[in-house]
Parts: sequence; structure tokens; C-alpha cells
Amino acid sequence: MPAEFSNDASLVGCWRVEATDMIEGRTVSLIGGLPGEYVEFTDDGRYRVDLLDRRPSEGPFERVRSDFGPGLNFWIEGLESLITRCLYEIDGDSLTICIAGDYGPRPVAVRRDDDKLWCVKTFRRCERPRRRRK
Repeated sequence: MPAEFSNDASLVGCWRVEATDMIEGRTVSLIGGLPGEYVEFTDDGRYRVDLLDRRPSEGPFERVRSDFGPGLNFWIEGLESLITRCLYEIDGDSLTICIAGDYGPRPVAVRRDDDKLWCVKTFRRCERPRRRRK
């Protein structure tokens, strides 16, 4: 696996969530970000959600090597045993993340799979939005 998968600077920056493709009729634990929301991956390993809010929610993430492509791990501080494992692809200004729902094993492909609870979020790179006024 090329080293750049574990140190991918192209992931850093602001993204707008375009869609979430997931199993219907079931609640699945995923990473934050609803369609239309702005998220950010920081260089120091923070994932921020809803950048329009004065206090966006955030948590740690790490880039990892995977036999199947570049991977991401997300977790909640204090609950490090509950890791959300993902694969991702970047194509120009498009980011696609395949998420193993409910803390399952890392996906082996970037695609939806209802039996394995793999869900797919798509993002578009964007400028950092201005915050809401109160």
C-alpha cells in the first residue's frame, strides 16, 4: 500500500455533504454530517460537523492503511473501543466514504452493502462557509 494513503493531505479541508446512501428502515451508527451540512477534516486529525453552527461538533479521526485502499477511523473521545472504520476515495473535488455501520469491520470496497451495513456518504469540496448570525 503506498504511504500516501496514511498521510493524504488531499482529504484536509472543507466539504459539503451531498448524500447518504444507506439501508432503509433501520437506524445505523455512522459518522456525522447530513446532506447539505458542511464538514471539515483538519490536518491535526479532527473531524468537524455542521460548520455553520457557532460550536460545531467534532471528534478525532485518523488515516490508516488498508489492503483495500485508503482508510479512515473515527471514534468518540473516551470511547476509543467503538471505532467506525471506513474506506474513502477522492476524485478531484469529490469525496466518497464507505462507512462500516454499527462499528463493523472495515469495508473492502467503496459501495453500499445492506447485509454488511456498509453505507456511503458523498461530499463535494467547498470553501469554508460563513457562520450563522445569532
